[in-house]
Amino acid sequence: MKLYRINGEIIGEGASIREIVEATKANLSGADFRGADLRGIDLYEANLYEADLSGVDLSGADLSRANLSRANLSGVNLSRADLNGANLSEADFRGADLSEANLSGVDLRGVNLNGANLSGANLNEADLSGANLSGTDLSGADLYGVNLYGANLSGANLSRANLSEADFKGADLSGADLYGANLSGTDLSGADLYGAKGARAFTAGNNNRLCFTYMFEGMQRYQLGCFNGTYEETVKAIQIKYGNNSSYETIITAYKGSL
Repeated sequence: MKLYRINGEIIGEGASIREIVEATKANLSGADFRGADLRGIDLYEANLYEADLSGVDLSGADLSRANLSRANLSGVNLSRADLNGANLSEADFRGADLSEANLSGVDLRGVNLNGANLSGANLNEADLSGANLSGTDLSGADLYGVNLYGANLSGANLSRANLSEADFKGADLSGADLYGANLSGTDLSGADLYGAKGARAFTAGNNNRLCFTYMFEGMQRYQLGCFNGTYEETVKAIQIKYGNNSSYETIITAYKGSL
């Protein structure tokens, strides 16, 4: 079996693609792996610059510190893969499966992740500024402290995601699903939230005042007011002001802890 670069140059030959890849991982730039089965392979610090990995099964693979700059990763299976410290600049992840992958601290600026599955992924402290995440599934993902400045998250699923301390300044969140997301300390200044669903946030004012805002379809925003006292006292104040079993009382009770 032989492994070629996209330009037709032979990289190596052996009994299997896996054997060739493991033996030559330091120089796999431009390699053509389309459709290969490389589950669980060790590609630590591999050079995959401009490689074609479209449709490849790399589930559980170690790609930490690998160079994947400008690689074609469309439709690739990277579920549970380790990409910590990898160079992913200008890579194409359209429709890729990155569920439960480790992308903590990774530089994903301007990367195309349109329609990708990032559910349950670890993106802690990653840089996704200017990235295309439209239609992406980020449900249950950890995006603590992530930089999403100017990113396109239109129609993305962010339900139950940890978005605390994340920077969404100028981001497009139109039509995004934010039900159950943790928005504590999140910066949404200048973000487009038209049609976003279920964005909730408590903000603490002076003297332990709690202010509750609920936002849903059509950019309708309801300020439920600010209340002094404990969480329980706030719920009681809302019940008095808006009535028991009101949608506001239901929301604030159901999402205690998703702040």
